[in-house]
Amino acid sequence: ASINGGEAVSMTSGVGAGLNLRAGTNQITCTLASGTGETTYTITVKRAVALASLTAKTEEGKTVAVSKAGENGYTASAAIGSSLVLTPTAAGDKDNTVVTVNGQPPAESYPIREGENTFRIRLESRDGTVSAEYTLTVTGAAAESGLPQYEAQWKNFRNSDDNLAVTDA
Repeated sequence: ASINGGEAVSMTSGVGAGLNLRAGTNQITCTLASGTGETTYTITVKRAVALASLTAKTEEGKTVAVSKAGENGYTASAAIGSSLVLTPTAAGDKDNTVVTVNGQPPAESYPIREGENTFRIRLESRDGTVSAEYTLTVTGAAAESGLPQYEAQWKNFRNSDDNLAVTDA
């Protein structure tokens, strides 16, 4: 048997052969010999593409929790004004799978705005015969200082918050 016009692999009846399928359409040609001659069969097999993992990090390298939501959906939260680095990773045949985010190759980072930020992640075989789509919805929320108890006490102490800043150290 040969796959996609490659070198023939000898097979024995009832014994599996290690044929490497690429993402997309694969043509497997089998030639069977019998006492009366040879018969050739061609089998078409489509190998699906899928998302193995999806990670998100801030530009500073802090991991942002990404949760699965439904079959092809993911959710996350990030601070308004931050930027995320998204890393979608294809399962299986990565060399023959093209990954895009919002119709483009993955960018260095994506700015997060207030509300829902939707990222459409598409995986497609290089031959264009199979694809899968996923959606990541990142909710942009106001960043918390992490020091709310001090903010309240400081304002109460001075009864004003003019010309003052509370920052994380």
